[in-house]
Amino acid sequence: MISRVPCIVFAVACCAGPPLPAAGPQLQRVSPCAVEPGQVSILEVAGSNLEKPTGLWTSFPAETKVLPDGRFQVQVDSQLAPQVGAVRVITNDGISNLRLVLVDRLPTGVIAGSDQSLAIGEAVEGHVDNESVRSFQLDVEKGMVVTLDLWARRLGSRLDPLLEVFDSDGREVAASDDEPGLDGDCRLSFEAPGRGPYVVRLRDATFSGGSEAFFRLRVGSFGVQGTLYPPALRRGSRARLTPVTGEPLSSDLAIIPADFPGRVHWLNVSGSLAIHSLRVTDRKEHAETMPASSSGETEFAIGDGISGWFSRPGEIDHYQFVIEEPRDVSFHAQTRALHSSALLRISVINDKQEIVARAGPDKTLQQKLTV
Repeated sequence: MISRVPCIVFAVACCAGPPLPAAGPQLQRVSPCAVEPGQVSILEVAGSNLEKPTGLWTSFPAETKVLPDGRFQVQVDSQLAPQVGAVRVITNDGISNLRLVLVDRLPTGVIAGSDQSLAIGEAVEGHVDNESVRSFQLDVEKGMVVTLDLWARRLGSRLDPLLEVFDSDGREVAASDDEPGLDGDCRLSFEAPGRGPYVVRLRDATFSGGSEAFFRLRVGSFGVQGTLYPPALRRGSRARLTPVTGEPLSSDLAIIPADFPGRVHWLNVSGSLAIHSLRVTDRKEHAETMPASSSGETEFAIGDGISGWFSRPGEIDHYQFVIEEPRDVSFHAQTRALHSSALLRISVINDKQEIVARAGPDKTLQQKLTV
């Protein structure tokens, strides 16, 4: 009898307490995970507690409408720059978590099934199952330059993509895995050595998968222009931009308003299907002029940002700064995060030409400098 008393009291207490609040809306997937500027896009959402939605919040300017079947109609201006955006579902019980979507000039083709043909100038979407490989057929003419731009991690997917291209004889033509600057995603560009068909294979690098291992594969004949230089601009400044690789931009002047609210500026490059962005900072930014016009030392202050470009093998760039009193100084250089193949070695030399600190590739240099 005694052993039952705590159970009875607990049950009464639970019944007497206030009702538990209803779980809020949870957004797990948006399909397709892109909207096309100047076109009406229909988005389907999946998750929990998303019944009877009242609206759709977007991080970019858009006209949205809830359809009777629970899907959403989204229309964005044709002049909106391609970019990574976000959406959240609004219900009477609250607003959901956000999911990333792409504002993409490439239209979305038929959602990928088990096997599908890829079309130049379209994107396909789907997911990769556990321990499986997705195969696509690609028909191109000899000499055509083809770019495959795979978006997964950059949109919040759990897929760790590995992308391979094979010719009709089974020989590998191109492959991509963990491209620098793409957060683990893939991008490759190749010139077709002969007439197709080619086979494009996509899988998870660890053979994992599932409904959350989704992807968007952009297919085009456009070239990969890579990172723009300089990669960062100060708020309220302007600069001429140069692609590190690829053809020059049709409009190369970037202007960052002084009241620009974000940390990323998406570029609207006319006629380009690539997706370009710049970092926006509040510090003074220095950029090496290209082509390099001088071998002297660039002066900067602690707290500034510096962008450089190694235009020839073995090049060494020199920068000068002054410390008025002893303090801790940290230098952090990025290359791979900017889609650069450079490996940096940094040395700090005092006025006596003595090396007081140094760091190898991809390490943070921290050293207390005494003057």
